[in-house]
Amino acid sequence: MISFTDNLRKSIKANQEDISILKKALQGSSSGAAGSLRNFNVPEPKQFNGKRDAKELENLLWDMELCFQATRVFEEEVSITSMYLSNDAKLWWRTWVQDDACSGRPRIETWLVLVKELKDQFFPKNIGWRESL
Repeated sequence: MISFTDNLRKSIKANQEDISILKKALQGSSSGAAGSLRNFNVPEPKQFNGKRDAKELENLLWDMELCFQATRVFEEEVSITSMYLSNDAKLWWRTWVQDDACSGRPRIETWLVLVKELKDQFFPKNIGWRESL
């Protein structure tokens, strides 16, 4: 009877060691690219103040797109981007939203429409002319 108990203990110990090895292997595979993304902090985009500077606006749009890709947030692009507008840009946005409600104008609900409207409003006019060539 003692030998059966000893064999059972040895078998349990071996199984526990195997389980421990498997746990370590699973943790190692999740700490690869996908695991490291969980611990990665996406830097916040710099606010856009409405200055008519193509570089500033393009940087905001680029940073927002990278942020959406990294966080895999695509449904709230317009509302999230609006939080990064300040000063004249925020005033423009607030006026746009209020005018939408009063005039029956279609709301800006997609990323592409928001990008177009921001560029129409804040790109220096000569930049838009050059791009149309």
